[in-house]
Amino acid sequence: MSLVIEARIQTNHSEGYSLAWDFKEGNIGVYGPTGAGKSTLLKHLAGLGHPRAERNSRITVNGKLLTTGPSHNPCVYVSQHPSLVPALTVTQNLQMVRRHSLWSSRIAWDDVIQLCKLAPLLGKTPAMLSGGELQLVSFARALLSGKPVILLDEPFSALDFASRQYCLRLLMLLHAKYAIHFVLVSHNLQDITLCCGQILAIEDQHIVQFGIIEKVLHDIQQQSAEGYFSRLVLKPDTKAHLWHLEGHPNTLIQAHTLPSTEGETALIALLQANNVTVHTEPHHALFTNVLSCKLLRVHHEADSTVTLHLLHSKQRLLAQMSLAEFQALNLQSTTINQATSDTIAGGKRYDTPLYAHFASL
Repeated sequence: MSLVIEARIQTNHSEGYSLAWDFKEGNIGVYGPTGAGKSTLLKHLAGLGHPRAERNSRITVNGKLLTTGPSHNPCVYVSQHPSLVPALTVTQNLQMVRRHSLWSSRIAWDDVIQLCKLAPLLGKTPAMLSGGELQLVSFARALLSGKPVILLDEPFSALDFASRQYCLRLLMLLHAKYAIHFVLVSHNLQDITLCCGQILAIEDQHIVQFGIIEKVLHDIQQQSAEGYFSRLVLKPDTKAHLWHLEGHPNTLIQAHTLPSTEGETALIALLQANNVTVHTEPHHALFTNVLSCKLLRVHHEADSTVTLHLLHSKQRLLAQMSLAEFQALNLQSTTINQATSDTIAGGKRYDTPLYAHFASL
């Protein structure tokens, strides 16, 4: 079942936010620099904002106006700094949430323990846990609250890389299987891209961009220091270690190293633009994956590199190379009216077919 949140949120430091979120397009990532207002937004959605600002805010969920306190609010807020009851074990902390929540459980106790890998921690108190383990318990507690929307504020920042990647992919599985909707705040655009279908960009307490990730990712990347990458949605194929691009069953991708979670029906892979090479021939001995592409656009960067915007059927890809490497491709082009076609690159249409090569993911 889809869930729609519409809100007009008044904050103490700005004119506020107006938003309309429909989770049928997937989880939502909130991205922006430190101090942009990301955490403030989430706290207001959970009913935890400043009382004066709360009185001047209006939030509806599926058309129903929220007029009660946090316990009745369908959103639960998860901070990067967990606050557990020190005298209770992990089991007791989790059971307390289940016992006092006003919401029906969406996911079974055993499933939460297994998915969050908490079995070795259940008998321990918070003082015996690492920062990353505390975050896992806090996340599990939110799952057991039964609330349909979980607001995650840098929730896995203390985890090691592999564990964080696992948890981010887990958000997609939980969204698809249990209809739990996540809003993830992060300074890391790649983390958001791994688990969200939509991105909200915030700067200086203002929403500057919001949309489906495929449509707005590049615009946000241009303002980010993280570099360019492409988002591939992969579906499992019957052959070992092979996947195919979503919507392209004949385009097989080798992905030996991508982690997967039991029950996943799709996997998000991030392909760094500087790991893609472009040739005018379809075969290259050093690379496993080869996709035929047409060139949509050429973007000249400040450091004398060139970013190529490529299209394989409906899948967009980014590749980066030096200006000299691009010129060495010797592409045949036609000068066109830029307003007449989407397949343009700086006022030119490149007619030479290209092939994007990259190693196994």
